[in-house]
Amino acid sequence: DIGANIGQSIDRFQNIFPRNKIYSFEPTPNLFENLVKKYSNDKNVIINKYAISNENNTNDFFTYKYHRINSLYSTDKKTKFHKSRKIASEEKNDDFFQKIIKVETKKLDTIAEEYKLDSIDIIKIDTQGNEDKILEGCHNLLSSKKVKIIELELILGFAYKKQLSFFDIEKTLNNYNYKLIAIKESGNVLSHSNFQTDLIYV
Repeated sequence: DIGANIGQSIDRFQNIFPRNKIYSFEPTPNLFENLVKKYSNDKNVIINKYAISNENNTNDFFTYKYHRINSLYSTDKKTKFHKSRKIASEEKNDDFFQKIIKVETKKLDTIAEEYKLDSIDIIKIDTQGNEDKILEGCHNLLSSKKVKIIELELILGFAYKKQLSFFDIEKTLNNYNYKLIAIKESGNVLSHSNFQTDLIYV
């Protein structure tokens, strides 16, 4: 569960797979602490305070009053995406709406080695624009077919200073014979400038 936020995907996966172990990653300090408290009595949920990427390093991380958009990338302040989230947070001052902190980043291959994971049923990625880098950082897992399903969010509209396309995702996944089998939402950027959807690869 990469990009845990407040635990939405943990709860969803627990409902579907009640006996499975969930490794969850959330680098935002207060969100991480809340997750640790929320799941402190559940031995099948392991909470980690890392941002997952394509290198083991320390990076700037952009946090917002509207915490669902926290990312290794800054939002584009000219977009409806940024402006609408700022309004929703009821914060008028950009200096208080966005803060930059330092976080530790790790590759998923490194995490798998540390936890001695032989296989992963599902990797869920919702990291607001860093999905391509995460896939680059799990070469060993993907090449050895240790991952069955990849569920990820793709923002096709205008939101962050870094923009992704299907090509950015599939240039890695196609190398390992992963196939796109589902797209959650239909739509277009003309009608919804911040259009985003979820994808499933197997």
